[in-house]
Amino acid sequence: MQVTQLNADRGWLDAPAAASVHRVDRALGRPLDINEAGRTWAQQMVFWQTYQRDGYPIALHPDTPSIHQLGNAIDTDDSDRAALLNEHGWVQTVYRGGVLVEPWHFEYDVSRDQHVNDPEPTAAIRRPEEDDMKIIRWNQHHTFAVGIEAIYHIPSPQELGELSALHGATIEVDNHSLTTTLLCHGLHWDAVDAVLRGAAFGSDGKYWSRLTAEGIAIRDNQNSTAKTLADVLATAKTVEKV
Repeated sequence: MQVTQLNADRGWLDAPAAASVHRVDRALGRPLDINEAGRTWAQQMVFWQTYQRDGYPIALHPDTPSIHQLGNAIDTDDSDRAALLNEHGWVQTVYRGGVLVEPWHFEYDVSRDQHVNDPEPTAAIRRPEEDDMKIIRWNQHHTFAVGIEAIYHIPSPQELGELSALHGATIEVDNHSLTTTLLCHGLHWDAVDAVLRGAAFGSDGKYWSRLTAEGIAIRDNQNSTAKTLADVLATAKTVEKV
């Protein structure tokens, strides 16, 4: 495996898979949305432990290893572009009982890549520098700005509009998609619960980041991940939606 960094801060893949993603970018005219690409053994272990505890998202034990660990899998919110991804060798593989249960998960098969001999773009398409977060709406109720090890519960429609102008349209997520998003961004349910209750950081208690948590020496407590999805669903019912 030849580890290759994707442009636009989207992680890493094996070299042929990375080249394919950059060709997809060219076809789209923008970077393909990627929530997660390659994983280390330790990252895969976190997914495995979450799967054992909660039953989703589906994950293999890191000793298997997973296709993510081999640098040949991505999770993307651009699953509506499946036909284009298929043309470039990316296929959805997670089925249960003949039903596609993880439409966001694609694996690279070089033998299916109709563009494998096309030249990789010499100048990779990049996102604007400020686009380092995404806006997500959970179960059509609560809206968050999510970045690496940081999350903000957006308290008003006005602020949502301002943040959307900076970071793009709101992405709708369900319980499974939110779980995956949190794992990919180094976040846990304790952080989500805290921002929902206004018990995190900032003047309104709606912002959490690991950097801030470390700064006030509470990382060990918040990293215990005492909260579960069920706990946060209960909290969400008590908070006004935006």
